[in-house]
Amino acid sequence: MVDPEKIAHMPPRVYTEDPEFTMSPEHLPDDVYAQAISSLVVVCADVLFADRARKTVFLAHRKVKPMIGLWLIGGRIRAGEQADAGMARIVQRETSLTLPAGRFEFLAMHRYFFKDRKQQPQEKGTDALVYTFLAEVTPDELRIAAAHLDPGEYETAGFEECNRDALVAAEVHPAILDLYDSAFPERA
Repeated sequence: MVDPEKIAHMPPRVYTEDPEFTMSPEHLPDDVYAQAISSLVVVCADVLFADRARKTVFLAHRKVKPMIGLWLIGGRIRAGEQADAGMARIVQRETSLTLPAGRFEFLAMHRYFFKDRKQQPQEKGTDALVYTFLAEVTPDELRIAAAHLDPGEYETAGFEECNRDALVAAEVHPAILDLYDSAFPERA
């Protein structure tokens, strides 16, 4: 039997029928998108900013559903978009940092079942399959990212630097602890 814990830390294999084919995703109106996420799994990419030398991670204070509190930077991957390219696009949109796809190290694949969501009707929840990457960031990059977080989605305090003890004390979502342990396996 395959160990599900090992599967979560293996990047999925991607098969492309025709490398020349490009999908053209369309923007969905809010009401259509709300219907879609009620029926389909949303595929996302999140990044765990880290300082490996200090064994710390940097989390933002989200203030919108589905995940309020200390969380990662992330968002939806577009149809036909490779996960690392999507991650680079999302980080640029959310933080103004332009990091090449090679800066993102695959960390884990998680699936989240959230009981609510930002879109109406909120009580319908969200089912998200999430590629999670780790990116080491410099203090300057972190300052730039913190200054550009969307105040509609994040608290303006920027990022909170956390070691494992601080994550436990903050009672973060269990996935954050799992990601920390994956990023720093010598600690686990």
